[in-house]
Amino acid sequence: MQENWNYKELKPTDLNTIADKCLEEAKLLIDGLFAETENRTVENTFTVVNKIDIIFDNTVSRLAMLMNLHPRKNIRASAEKNLQKISSFASRFSLDPRLYEIISAVDVVDSDEETKRLKEHTLRDLKRYGADKDEDTRNKIFELRRELTALSMEFARNIAEAVSSVTASLEELKGVPDNVISRLKRQKDGKRIITTNYSDYFPVIQFCETPELRRKMVVASHTRAPENEEVLRKILEKRHELTQLLGYQNWADYAAETRMSGSADAIDEFITVLDDATRESAEQEAELLLRYMKADGITGNEIFNHDRMYYTEVVKRERFGYNPQEFMQYFPYEEVEKGVLGIYSDLFDIEFKQNKDMSVWHKSVTCYDVLDNGNLLGRIYLDMHPRKGKYKHAACGSLVSGVKGVQVPESFLMCNFPGGRKADGAALMQFSQVSTFFHEFGHLLHNIFSGKSRWVSFAGISTEEDFVETPSQLLEEWLFEPRVLQQIGRHYKTGEPIPEELIEKLKVAEEFGKALHVRRQTFLSAASFYMHTDNDPANIDFSSLWSALTEQYSPYLYEDGTHMWTAWGHLSGYSSNYYTYMWSLAIAKDLMTGFDSENLMDKNIAARYRECILEPGGSRDAADMVKDFLGREYNFDSFKEWIKE
Repeated sequence: MQENWNYKELKPTDLNTIADKCLEEAKLLIDGLFAETENRTVENTFTVVNKIDIIFDNTVSRLAMLMNLHPRKNIRASAEKNLQKISSFASRFSLDPRLYEIISAVDVVDSDEETKRLKEHTLRDLKRYGADKDEDTRNKIFELRRELTALSMEFARNIAEAVSSVTASLEELKGVPDNVISRLKRQKDGKRIITTNYSDYFPVIQFCETPELRRKMVVASHTRAPENEEVLRKILEKRHELTQLLGYQNWADYAAETRMSGSADAIDEFITVLDDATRESAEQEAELLLRYMKADGITGNEIFNHDRMYYTEVVKRERFGYNPQEFMQYFPYEEVEKGVLGIYSDLFDIEFKQNKDMSVWHKSVTCYDVLDNGNLLGRIYLDMHPRKGKYKHAACGSLVSGVKGVQVPESFLMCNFPGGRKADGAALMQFSQVSTFFHEFGHLLHNIFSGKSRWVSFAGISTEEDFVETPSQLLEEWLFEPRVLQQIGRHYKTGEPIPEELIEKLKVAEEFGKALHVRRQTFLSAASFYMHTDNDPANIDFSSLWSALTEQYSPYLYEDGTHMWTAWGHLSGYSSNYYTYMWSLAIAKDLMTGFDSENLMDKNIAARYRECILEPGGSRDAADMVKDFLGREYNFDSFKEWIKE
């Protein structure tokens, strides 16, 4: 079933043809599925549904990539339109009561455990979808899901197209690395244009010595896409209406059902765990920030968002001798990419071989075949630099889900790191960007390693969504191993590896601010969660809610007039489940106890980790996979200890 798309030559009408073909093939199989009169078996039912799912998945995944990444706006628009068309068709199929009936009728008594799990999860998901409801309710559900799909796409599109900018003189840019300033566009009056794209934004709010410019940048970023306030309200209203039809108390309870947490109450309790675990340590870290702020003449006992990252860097520099700009010299993008590929190749005993024959959607995208003992395991694409209309954050996506004997997995990264233009020079990266690269690459390999299931619904990172981040958060720990960082970090002029004494400074400095970071994540987790527990979303006062939750959970002040929620894409994708980042991190800290802290590159442990955690994909419960690897039930003890260290 696997076919390659010629991304370079695509026209908008081609996507119409592709979508129509997808629907025709799916409809033919669906008609045959429902026409079957024999007893329901795995072969005549599950295997056919699997083929239908593969057809949908292969088309939808690629259209989603094109919507987020293709350089031509007309292609992005056509991809979005056709995604909605296929999603509408697939929604109707999932709501068909005949599907629920025939899945229920399949006898799996003598089947393997994975197939038994497939039946259990399929029935659960169809019920959650509404396939067991009466016709009138199913029609209402269909319309709500159709509207939610369109609204979510609109929300994401508005963010992608909402690039704000601020102008500043060289004097105002004091403290910002020269290599960052050199790539900023220049006006006729000599002022530089700083966009809210990550590659511009973060170096300014981290290093710029001019408080007012930092403030302007944060305000510009947090006031993007104001039209999304109404879109978000509609999303919340539709989600609430949908869950009422399905019989749930609210969206948060509905969304939690298929997670490790299992319920909204468990998420609420976890937010309390985060609150209790971070409060004291975060207050101590905040006191240190305030001490340095007062030394600069900033009075009061409050920290604004435009000061938090800058003074965190000041503390690291003054107290721990850590200079991030010194580190940047060791992280030119090309060397980082080479180093990341090398580390993962060594750790998991695989090979990355560049494939220049595959079509890509932009000239900056590179493709690699992933080989295991010379055999093709999967294929990855790296789309790593910013451009107009492109997805603005950093994420991993799937193009093709791996299915045993049918197709090998293909996955891609979409990031916004320096590079891709002559003006970027050596494209020096911050350590945080290197960490993001390493993290997202972990998702890539999770997709590739878990491509051996018979059933496509278990392929890739299809495990519980509050476990999805765990494998990648775990692998971030490797960056503090000297032999790992020295392979990634090489001086952009001399090629010399990063000195061990600098790595030691990094390890000490990066420990500072972790409680403040987790506390801010607690605030964001609470914001996404409580937005989805409100039973009257039509009347939510976003500003008041944000302000109240800031006061309760955030170490940083909410700035009146800003509306970060309109430009926060996670509210669409993660909905009420932003807590998953911290839940996953807590599990990752526990998983670290299963590795040799003196030798993180131990291939035997890595192989067992790959077998227990990465390869199963969604074919097993995350708690069971963790238990297999650790030999015990998971807990949050290591996470709590780490915060307080």
